Amino acid sequence: MSRTWGGCAALGAGLVLTGIGAEHLGGHPAVAAALLALAAGTLGSAVVALRGGATHLPRAAVVLALAGGAGAASGLATQRFGAAELTASALGVLGAVLLGASGHVTGTGDDRRTEHGATRLVLLVLGALAVAAACATGLAATEAGDHAVPHGLHVHHG
Repeated sequence: MSRTWGGCAALGAGLVLTGIGAEHLGGHPAVAAALLALAAGTLGSAVVALRGGATHLPRAAVVLALAGGAGAASGLATQRFGAAELTASALGVLGAVLLGASGHVTGTGDDRRTEHGATRLVLLVLGALAVAAACATGLAATEAGDHAVPHGLHVHHG
């Protein structure tokens, strides 16, 4: 299960890093380029983790650790460290720890055999909900989140 939760954390970190990178395109293009490249790597690591590639888990964990550091570093470099940067950092580090533990504890990275179908499904849903809540908070703190239409408001185009 740690590999699945690590993959979910990687998805969240990648999405938030994408939002942070996009908002820096105008004022800090070098920071934006680095964040967007790392976001792409983080999303790729999520695919590797969720797909079940045990041999690539250590590299995926390293990418996620870098993603977590990048979230913090971008905040320091641009003097802006808010909920988005904190979320990207936390999800990146969490994903790295979970993926590292997944490959280390089982030796193969295949932890599917330890949980039964219903238990695994419940744990997957709980992990996905936790990451979605963190990711939504992080994305809401970006510039794109500032321009999002609030839920419950209906916009009529005429």
